[in-house]
Amino acid sequence: MNSVHIKYEVISEIRHGSPYNLAKLYVADNSFYIQPDAHWQDKHAWSQDNRYLAQIQWAINNDEPGFFIMMFDRATGEVVRSKRIIGCCNELFLGNDLIIHYETYTLVSFKNEKQKYGLVKGTIQMI
Repeated sequence: MNSVHIKYEVISEIRHGSPYNLAKLYVADNSFYIQPDAHWQDKHAWSQDNRYLAQIQWAINNDEPGFFIMMFDRATGEVVRSKRIIGCCNELFLGNDLIIHYETYTLVSFKNEKQKYGLVKGTIQMI
């Protein structure tokens, strides 16, 4: 499949002073529809064959940052949503095996410790 042009229009930081953005998303492709103003982050990854798009969608609950990974299938038009992941997506990679590798900036300290934030790596397979 041909590559698809993605354009982000950054609206604001997700929180004041944050390096993570809230953006409108525009995709030049007729195989699926993405609502432009559905609280997207300016992070995505394509499968090697350009069939699958993994896109970050913000999911903030009670001022606690979190996100979903949305997986779009250009061949079928199917859309799959991950479980909510706590934190802010720092990196996203979609491997040849369709396993999504992500890195999130999140709380890493335990309950009785001083709050400490850091990067945590994770994987998820959605298809």
